[in-house]
Parts: sequence; structure tokens; C-alpha cells
Amino acid sequence: MSTGEGLRRSGLAIGIGLSLLLGRTTHAEPPDTMLSAEEAAQAVPAGFWQGNWLLRRDDARLTTLGAQRALTLAIFHDQGSPTAEVDWLADRALCEPPTGEPCEWVGASGSASAVAITPQGLYAALRVSVDDSDPFFLHLVPPAEGREATALLLSARGDSRLRLRAQRQP
Repeated sequence: MSTGEGLRRSGLAIGIGLSLLLGRTTHAEPPDTMLSAEEAAQAVPAGFWQGNWLLRRDDARLTTLGAQRALTLAIFHDQGSPTAEVDWLADRALCEPPTGEPCEWVGASGSASAVAITPQGLYAALRVSVDDSDPFFLHLVPPAEGREATALLLSARGDSRLRLRAQRQP
């Protein structure tokens, strides 16, 4: 047997041994959830708003999906909870005019400072601007039968008001 062949066999043996060892230590957790039975029993099902959402500006001047991107949201919502965690990322369609130069909001990100969920939708305060006295208020409206969700984004001063289309991302 050559040296290279011996090294390959010993490497294979080590690999098999490690996989057997690791398989035994993780056997208590189901591979599809990676939760122990105790953790799974305590888990709360996801709420309606849970997931990633793309909010697109509904504006005839914006002819591509990329140009229509206003906000990307990551929403963490437990079933039955009157609140949620909302992380957001601002995109170019928030700027005025949306076809002009990118504004200071492009690429801004953060977490909503306040979130409330009612039967009428999800409400969140987003501090997109560096001016803390002028946050945006988002109202994400649940979809009606056979329609997509919509949203309204309004600045605290009322000088910016955008209608948005909301689409849950896979």
C-alpha cells in the first residue's frame, strides 16, 4: 500500500468516526426543526405578518420592479400577539422624485421603534430620516380576498405620503 493510499484510508476512517460521533450527540433533536421536545412544546406558532415583505411604490414613473422597491421588511410576529418586531431596509423608491438622484434614505436600515397589530393591519414607526422628529408611520393593510396587501407610508410632518404594494417574499 502506498503512503497516499494509507492517508486516504485513515482520513476516511476519521471522517466516518466523526460522523458517527456527531450523529449520536444530535440524535435527540429532530433534524427538521433542530428543537428539542421541550423547546418544541414551548414554541408559539407564527402570526399572520411573520416573514419577509417587499413594499413597492405604486408610481407610473417607475417601470421596473427594481425601481419600485421602497422598503424591505423582516417581520417577527407570534400568533395572537398585538405587537411584532419589524426590521427594515430603505430603498430608492422612497426618494422624491423617485427617478432622480438617490437620496440619503437609500440603504438606511433599522428596527421599528413602535409596532401595533390590530384587525385593520400592522402599524409601525420607522426612523428612516436622520431627523428623529420626523419618523415615517407605516400602515400595512392585510390583503382582501384575492388581492395583495397594501401599505401607506406617511411622514410625521405630513409632507411625504406614499401608497405601496406589499408582497410577502418566499
